[in-house]
Amino acid sequence: MPSAVLLTLLAWALFLALCAGGLWWLYRRPPQVTLHRSVAPAGRSGQTLPLEVRAEISARWPTRVILLDPVPRGLISSHALQLGGLLYGESCHTLTADLSLMRRGIYNWDTATLRWADPLGLFWHSAQLTVPLRWFTLNRMACFCPSCCGHSFPKGSGRATTA
Repeated sequence: MPSAVLLTLLAWALFLALCAGGLWWLYRRPPQVTLHRSVAPAGRSGQTLPLEVRAEISARWPTRVILLDPVPRGLISSHALQLGGLLYGESCHTLTADLSLMRRGIYNWDTATLRWADPLGLFWHSAQLTVPLRWFTLNRMACFCPSCCGHSFPKGSGRATTA
C-alpha cells in the first residue's frame, strides 16, 4: 500500500514539474513593447515641462508586465513612471508627468526596464529597453536635439522596441 501512495505522489510531482517547466518555456520570451517618450521642445532650468510616455504592449499569452522608466539624475518627475498589470493581446498605455529641469547639463535618458512573468508570477524575467533621448540644459535654456546640435533624434522623442 505505501508503494501506491509513493507512486501517486511521484506522478503528481512529475505533473507539477512539467507544468512549471511549460510555464517557464512559454514565458521566456518578452512581450513586444514599443516605448515612446516625448517632452516639450524647450525649457529653462528650474522650469517644469510636460512629459508623456506611451507604451504599446503586445502579448501572445496572459502576461504580468511591469514597465519602469526612471528619470535621469538632475531631473525630477512629479511621480514615478511605472506601469504594471496583467495584459493579454495588444494594449496601449499613456503615462503623463511633469518633469522639472533642476540644473544645467547634458541629460541622457537611455534605458527603461521591462519585467514580465507568467500569470501565476512564478518565473520573472527582466530586459532593458534602449530608448535614445538626449537633451541639453545650458545657460538656463533647454535645447532638444536635433534643432541645435544635429543629433538624429526626432524633436525630443525617444522610441524603443523589443522583438
